[in-house]
Amino acid sequence: VGAELSDIITRRVIIAVLLMLCVVPLLSYSSPVEDEKEATQFLHKVNIQAGYGENVDCNFLLGSTQEYTDFMLNIANEISAKKNQYLVGLKILPERCGSNQALNFMDDDLIGNVREESIALVQTTPDFINGIEYSVLSVFHLRSIIEEESLSGIYLTLFVIFMLVVLSSQFNGDAQRLVLSPIEDMMEMVNMVADDPLEDFDFHAHSKTGEYETRVIQVAIQKITALLRVGFGVAGAEIISTNMAVDGENSSMFDPMLPGKRIYAIFGFCDIHAFDLCTEKLEDEIMTFVNSVARIVHEEVTRWGGMCNKNLGNAFLMVWRIGDEASLQNFGGKKRRSSNAGGQSSPIRPIRSLTVDLRRIPDLDVIS
Repeated sequence: VGAELSDIITRRVIIAVLLMLCVVPLLSYSSPVEDEKEATQFLHKVNIQAGYGENVDCNFLLGSTQEYTDFMLNIANEISAKKNQYLVGLKILPERCGSNQALNFMDDDLIGNVREESIALVQTTPDFINGIEYSVLSVFHLRSIIEEESLSGIYLTLFVIFMLVVLSSQFNGDAQRLVLSPIEDMMEMVNMVADDPLEDFDFHAHSKTGEYETRVIQVAIQKITALLRVGFGVAGAEIISTNMAVDGENSSMFDPMLPGKRIYAIFGFCDIHAFDLCTEKLEDEIMTFVNSVARIVHEEVTRWGGMCNKNLGNAFLMVWRIGDEASLQNFGGKKRRSSNAGGQSSPIRPIRSLTVDLRRIPDLDVIS
């Protein structure tokens, strides 16, 4: 069971890890920060190439700035469908070309009303040419990115919870099938034996597991029960029942010295007459003769509800058990009610002759 359970758990863990390696990247959101940095750095190069003073190329600078703004708008649309403002500030130094709204703008109201974590500043390293500072500062509102990251985090959390619930149920099912259910079956077997040690139970009907260690223990319980039944017999059924019970603090201690009970029964003897003479005449065939007689006696006694309690060699002790005093009173009450109802008791059926069964002894004519 241990090896089987270990293999199953290992396979399930490997599958779960591979599944998480494939799904977690899909549910993890990373903001395109590198795109903003590269685009701002490109705009900084354009800013330097546009020049300053009389040689400034305003059309080139304005066109590149417009492309930069459109690019940031596309990024915002890819991040979220809510059309939230993404680029909220832009400052290009040195100021030139009229420093119109396209080159220098800053949404101070929005920047002042959001948390500091929701604002990202991307500024290039200033370059000084002829004493003039060239730099670009971009301000981004990260609301859309934060919303997407939070939503991805929720999906990832739900996926992890789902995986934990599925794996937990799978592990519990495997433990129940391979360990707990066989133990419950064995406990049920022990309780059945404790209730009635003399009953011939079908233990295979209570076994639902394969050929594992627990199945070996179940078979061992069945064999031990059979040995106890043979060793203690009917008289020791109470000893088996009491010691097999799992209730009580001292249930692990075996106690064969239980208080006795008065049992009522009908006893009979079957005697082989002139056994000494038979032994002298039959010699080595005497065991065959005795075993044949024993087989017939056992079959007939068992057939009529009794049992052979002891074999004395030339005699057999037969017992028809009635029970304890309570059983005897119940039996007597039933007999009286039956006698009063019918007016007379039904006659007891006489024991039929065993002449026919004696003829079943092999080579009886030869032996006689």
